[in-house]
Amino acid sequence: MTAQLVIRSADAHDLRDLAQLMLASGHGVVELLYEGLFPDHDLIDILIERRLRNPASFAHLSNWRVACLGAGPVEGAVCALPFAVYERLTGDPLITPERLAPIQELIDLDAGLAGTFCLTNIAVWPSGRGKGIGQALLADTAIRARAAGFDRIGLSTFGDDPAVMGFYRRAGFRLIGTAPLRPHPRIDAQGHWAILDWTFNTPTV
Repeated sequence: MTAQLVIRSADAHDLRDLAQLMLASGHGVVELLYEGLFPDHDLIDILIERRLRNPASFAHLSNWRVACLGAGPVEGAVCALPFAVYERLTGDPLITPERLAPIQELIDLDAGLAGTFCLTNIAVWPSGRGKGIGQALLADTAIRARAAGFDRIGLSTFGDDPAVMGFYRRAGFRLIGTAPLRPHPRIDAQGHWAILDWTFNTPTV
């Protein structure tokens, strides 16, 4: 018998999974921002303290939902919140303008997500893909968005990743803007950043 998919609010037991998923889905952006800030600390531990446990971070634990098969381990997770809140909480005082410079085009592009319920991270472990977990996390995010008074979800991603873009297009998202992705040895993606949105209760074209 196949275990039932359960989507729930993240809790402290999920911290390491969430930090690992952030790294796995970031194509090197998280490492670009944080590696070397605390040479004697593991990057996972840094993310837990600087992001997931920090109420002044958009990636605080309270903004995450996790997907599990039955009582099994975390298979995937999503972080989402109103863009106005995201914009206010994005900064980390330890992240200098020099560290942000390689992704400045993305930061500027993100302004186009104003007015949305902003999906900042979604990731599913390879072992959980093909089971509808990503789609279920998006559907759960739509429920949260509606409950918060929104009819539109927005996100930014790697615009030249066909698997990522295909996933979002199949879910009903549309491309609303792009910006060049500046080559950097830490970022293992190239091409363009993209912002997309999905408006509820309208036909998908």
